[in-house]
Amino acid sequence: MDYQYFLENRKEVEPVQSALFQLLQDLVDNRLSKSALSEILDPEILALLVEEGTEFFSAQNVEKILDGTLVQAQAKRIRVRTKPLNESFANIAKGITQLLPDKSYQQVYSSTGLSSESCEKLRTYVAENGATITHLLKNAGPSDVIEMATLFFEGCLLTSEMRPEREFGGSYTELLQLWLRGTEIPQIMLEFQEQTTSLEELAKFIEDIFEYRLPWGISALLGISMKELDVEVEELSKYAQYLPTMVKFGVPTPEASWALSAGIPFRETAMEIAAKYLQENRLPSRDDFIQWLGKLNSEELHYEFGLEGSTLEDVNKVLSRSGPNQLLKEHTSIEEILPYETYVVGIAYENRFMIASTARVEQTVDLARDYDNPVDRNAVKVKLNGQTLGYIERQLAQLMAPDIDCGLRIKGIISSITKARVPRIRIRIFRVEEIPK
Repeated sequence: MDYQYFLENRKEVEPVQSALFQLLQDLVDNRLSKSALSEILDPEILALLVEEGTEFFSAQNVEKILDGTLVQAQAKRIRVRTKPLNESFANIAKGITQLLPDKSYQQVYSSTGLSSESCEKLRTYVAENGATITHLLKNAGPSDVIEMATLFFEGCLLTSEMRPEREFGGSYTELLQLWLRGTEIPQIMLEFQEQTTSLEELAKFIEDIFEYRLPWGISALLGISMKELDVEVEELSKYAQYLPTMVKFGVPTPEASWALSAGIPFRETAMEIAAKYLQENRLPSRDDFIQWLGKLNSEELHYEFGLEGSTLEDVNKVLSRSGPNQLLKEHTSIEEILPYETYVVGIAYENRFMIASTARVEQTVDLARDYDNPVDRNAVKVKLNGQTLGYIERQLAQLMAPDIDCGLRIKGIISSITKARVPRIRIRIFRVEEIPK
């Protein structure tokens, strides 16, 4: 039916107009002023200036560039001259060059996606608050997040690009503070119930200003600050470096933003995962976090962080691909690394610590595929006396599972036990025929 409909209406297709041609029409028909056109085209022309140089925008050169383009063809079709557009290109380029004679600043400004005028406003703001911004860039920690975000937000609001599309009657900075603490939108709604009409409107405002505009603006302000204040990337504190991502996701730590970037779907869960990572790692880094995250198994996600059903399945799939599996990168079969020692994971769940309490060093354990596992297709059980003791950690199981599926017979021997309420059990894995007597 759809094919027949489009076949019958094939001659009634509306013409496609390029964005540049639409701007030309609006300019010719006085629906768009030259100043408004300048504001629209400024970031693109600034980028071209950095890439091609000032001579690229001579009147003759611009005419040659536009000749043969879609906008030129469409203009000829309705007999509209492109001269106003040519002149605008040249005038905008000239204005940018006069505003920014220092080419090193042109380079920084072009990377922001903002207009040159907005970048200059941010530069002035940075200069006026130089001491405070320098300190925050180099030293910001958990207690400085709100101050730094508020300071940067106030600077960003000076630019036209950061002005929100929707109205909000409450305090922008108070809203930002709640958002950065990880407060859920229904709770934020209760705080501002007199200033906003509905949960949907509040969510749309937050999406527009905090999830889109402000991360863009803060990234631009960071780049301009580093140039203006002579701060190197290596000098940035982790909290300054990842502030745009933290604002985007509405979380108070870089680690929580890393979790959300990796595919964790809920802010509260991301913050809990980040807290667990920080408890276990004294020198956190993004690369290390991604590797650590990839080792979380489905039981941890379910029992410790409350994920279940299709959400658990989706997150488990994301995490299995989130970090590089060094074992898979370096080996094609588990046989290449046998004998191999590893810890049994998942002992804390489903009362397996009771089974673990009967374990003894030198006992043999069986390794069996868990084909009924609904969320991990590579799951490998560790069984002691026929009962499930736990599982092989995810990344090792990814290497091991195909070999077991192809008939490789392997077992483990308990090599060490660390006594605790939930014992830590380490096993040494062998081919069955190679198990020491």
